[in-house]
Amino acid sequence: MDVLITFSEEDCKKLELTMGAKAKLNRGIADYKRKMNPDTKMFQLQNNQTVDENYVEEVRKLLLNINKTDTTNNVVFIQIENLEFIAELGRGSSGSVWKGHLFMETNHEEKRIEVAIKTLMNTDAQFLDEFLKEFKVLNSIQSKNVVQLFGVCIKPSLRLVMEYCALGSLYHVLSSSKTTFKMDWSFLFSMCKQTVEGLDALHSHQPQILHRDLKTLNLLITQEMVVKVADFGLSLDSTAQSIDLKEQRGTSCYMPPELFHGEKYNPKSDIYSLGIILWELVYRVINGKYQRPFLEFDSVRGKDLLVIIQAANDNLRPTIPPKAPEVIKALITSCYQGAPDLRPSAKEVFQILCQAEEEYTQHKEQWDYLLPLPQ
Repeated sequence: MDVLITFSEEDCKKLELTMGAKAKLNRGIADYKRKMNPDTKMFQLQNNQTVDENYVEEVRKLLLNINKTDTTNNVVFIQIENLEFIAELGRGSSGSVWKGHLFMETNHEEKRIEVAIKTLMNTDAQFLDEFLKEFKVLNSIQSKNVVQLFGVCIKPSLRLVMEYCALGSLYHVLSSSKTTFKMDWSFLFSMCKQTVEGLDALHSHQPQILHRDLKTLNLLITQEMVVKVADFGLSLDSTAQSIDLKEQRGTSCYMPPELFHGEKYNPKSDIYSLGIILWELVYRVINGKYQRPFLEFDSVRGKDLLVIIQAANDNLRPTIPPKAPEVIKALITSCYQGAPDLRPSAKEVFQILCQAEEEYTQHKEQWDYLLPLPQ
């Protein structure tokens, strides 16, 4: 074994073994390395974890039943032995997210795919419900701007295996002082248009899917600068019960004012959240620094409930930078209108963005003059 653990994948390929044997050898070596590494507590925990077979079977039936209502894709069940856990990316009240690898055999060749593994450690009813909602959306939507689901692992814990987005969230890209990206108008249009295309994929689905927690933290960015709408734990379809659609869920500064007034969540509610995201991007590009929405107002700073109340009752909104081009100002204002019916649809937002981008290309020098000087 001391010799084998020095083998790379290329070394394994040179051995005269069948594909199945090579795959097992690759995973066996990776498993042994992890066991020998004191930092791989997660892997050891998984192998020592007690499995409730009855619970696993119940969840398997739930997943298959969800798939019956939307047969876009079959449920892909992934075995824990086909996953490699590399590093923990984050942890919350319901579980954790890990960077890892998925080992798949296609066309008699083993592939190792970089993935994000979202593990549900808390099996309370609320967290299980959110897990199932996310699975339902990801398993039914096919869009380059919605995070891809490779499959689900149900033993020893529930896991969603999704594509890995190396640059993290749009929030982290915007707020990082170490970012190397050129935050200019081209960057803004790219991020905005891709976000809207992802949202439109949800709203164009039948029945329509409402995200209900759209924010820069839930927009993931790949190494190739592709935006992926993610985190569907609060999502609902438009045919959900009225009491669920009226529930105040999500993040306060992105929450549409109609929820405070007891109205139902609808596709235009997601557009309000999109307006706040557009504001974040415009503020970052024009001022050369990131600022959280509503942080400018002392009266609501750090007070989530007051943000919701004043947005709903006093029409409080983040101040659009005065230097912003008029077409951009008008778009943001229309997205976070108080009345949902006055907001544009995702398709209309995309059209306006295309028109604004065309205006930028025709008046590039004037638009670029609005940006801070490079340091």
